[in-house]
Amino acid sequence: MKSDLSLDTIKSFFSHAIGRYHFIIFFLVVGTGVGAAVILLNTAIAKSDDANGYTSNVNTINFDNQTIERVRKLKSQDQATDRVESNGRTNPF
Repeated sequence: MKSDLSLDTIKSFFSHAIGRYHFIIFFLVVGTGVGAAVILLNTAIAKSDDANGYTSNVNTINFDNQTIERVRKLKSQDQATDRVESNGRTNPF
């Protein structure tokens, strides 16, 4: 039996294969694209973290000492506090 390799048979074979496996082909192409994008983004992020020869222009940070002292003066929940009695309505929150 002689095999006939014409353009129509090749076209028919590929259209049948693509029609049968189009979901698999789609997910392979999308998965490969997403994987390549993740790898490229990862390398770009890794390279941007490299600080060879970089000197920062930011001045040293000084905290507000008055605020720090006010925070230190705060009492914890288990310490007794001075209650202010009022005859009016109290806030439940």
